[in-house]
Amino acid sequence: MTKNNSKKSAQAGNISSNKTTASNSSNLARIQKIVSSHGKLSLDDQIAYMKHKGITFNHITEDAAKDYLSQNTYYYKVTAFRKNIAKVNGKYTSLDFGLLSDLATIDMYLRYALIKINLDIEHTLKALLVSVITKSNAEDGYTIVKEYDTYCKNKLLEEKPKFKEKNYIPVDKKNNEQK
Repeated sequence: MTKNNSKKSAQAGNISSNKTTASNSSNLARIQKIVSSHGKLSLDDQIAYMKHKGITFNHITEDAAKDYLSQNTYYYKVTAFRKNIAKVNGKYTSLDFGLLSDLATIDMYLRYALIKINLDIEHTLKALLVSVITKSNAEDGYTIVKEYDTYCKNKLLEEKPKFKEKNYIPVDKKNNEQK
């Protein structure tokens, strides 16, 4: 290759690189405008915005990340975990999308475990309450329901002043009304 052709090739490469940089810059400006106006980003825009923020895609490809975002979770859930990572000059320096997706998965499993624990606690407390009421000679089981019904009625009237008290059906009358 001659010096002249080599020089032209290098210049063409620089022009192409400058066009790509300008294109990326205008694309980023468009994405930032969407974000600032609380608009909706496409999957490609989400990936571009994450890359702008310094999030890398070394452990998961961009295409796999798009699939993950469209089928398993959503952008704000995954990227919420980035808040715990330090930034340098406004960009994350060691944050990969693979880490964010792993944290989202761990969060999901923790949520499932806590839901099961909460359901078990609720069941145990209800069984304990029924046991205490059943063993108590001071409680007939109906009084506590009437007291709770009165509490609910008063709360309803307090929170909804337009509600007419005459329209409230006490719990002991509801079965008769439904027949």
